[in-house]
Amino acid sequence: MHSGELMRDSILRVGEVVAVQGRQISIKVDKNNNLSDIFLDGEILRNIAVNNYIEIRKGFLSIIGKVDGEKIEEEPIIPSKEGYDEVDRNKRYLTVSLVGYIDLDDKFVAGTKELPLIGNEAYVVTKEKFLIIHSLLDGNELSINIAKTDEDFDIAFPIDGLFNGHIAIFGNTGSGKSNTLACLYQEFVKTLYQKNPCGYKSNTKFILFDFNGEYGDECITENKRIFRLSTRRSGDKIPFNESELLDLELLSILSDATEKTQKPFLKRTLSLYTNAKKVNNPVSYLHGILQNQIEQILRMSDKIRAHLLLDYMEEILLESGQDGRTVDLRADIEWHNTTNQFHNKRYCYFQSYPYAIKETKIYKQVENFNPLQDVLKYFITLLYIKLIDDVLANRAQN
Repeated sequence: MHSGELMRDSILRVGEVVAVQGRQISIKVDKNNNLSDIFLDGEILRNIAVNNYIEIRKGFLSIIGKVDGEKIEEEPIIPSKEGYDEVDRNKRYLTVSLVGYIDLDDKFVAGTKELPLIGNEAYVVTKEKFLIIHSLLDGNELSINIAKTDEDFDIAFPIDGLFNGHIAIFGNTGSGKSNTLACLYQEFVKTLYQKNPCGYKSNTKFILFDFNGEYGDECITENKRIFRLSTRRSGDKIPFNESELLDLELLSILSDATEKTQKPFLKRTLSLYTNAKKVNNPVSYLHGILQNQIEQILRMSDKIRAHLLLDYMEEILLESGQDGRTVDLRADIEWHNTTNQFHNKRYCYFQSYPYAIKETKIYKQVENFNPLQDVLKYFITLLYIKLIDDVLANRAQN
């Protein structure tokens, strides 16, 4: 150690460890070390005080503690000429709680794995070590700076560690929660853009749901599009492409689907949607499924279940005619209570004459139906199809 380092350490030295009791350490402060500030390398450092950090050197390790309190203990000195002992009332002792240590790689490790020994020297924590203690970064990862310590040192927050997880901001009304969130994302956007402007413009997207209208205008960034959402026709709507909208997790959230029953039902419907996309003619594929279901429904002998399924089928096929009136898809079919079966106006019973089903209005209406022009309508159609499938499968099992 050269003379410069020796001089630096002599200025920073506080005292030495005189007692170790678990995490509680006692440090005897050197004489004439009662100044409130230290001048070092052109900077003013706060001298040791309650709630300040302190460095205890044990070999090549720097054990870090926090000063909980201090006291003065009287110590007798050499007897005076008058024949009685004089007492030194200027012996300061610090009570320190250990918080961790700085390892050989200059990384702060929290905990009490390392304990000091009696006689280890204690020093004022320099700015460099203070930043190591408060560092949340791992290497040279991207970070943002939005806060300072009590000592007015910047604190760097890692982008990956902060924004890849969940963030909760708590506080009373007017305490600054919204402003904190805005500062976080303003620095986030600025840092990403400065790192790679082209990559940011082409690959980075954020969606911020602002229920109180606090983040409009140029807040966070001026390079944004604002959707003023409303359930009325005059309000904006969030644009979704087909793959984004028909995502299992998003659909589960939007429909508030239960985990055990409704979410698996959505998953089966998405599977049907995927299979329909693979065929050459999805419309014909869909027509074939609907017509097959109509044939099964009109040959049922369970009146209640059959009419329920016809209700579902009408939800899929029903539309207004040219005169504005709704088409009656059941106008040419009737239920016979004695034989428990459907028949047409000519009393052709569908259980005995299934070919007559193809002449019914509801069967022919399938050919006029094309839901592919509207993705949402298409998916709702598939939901009804899977619902009818489940009812028919349950009937077959019973």
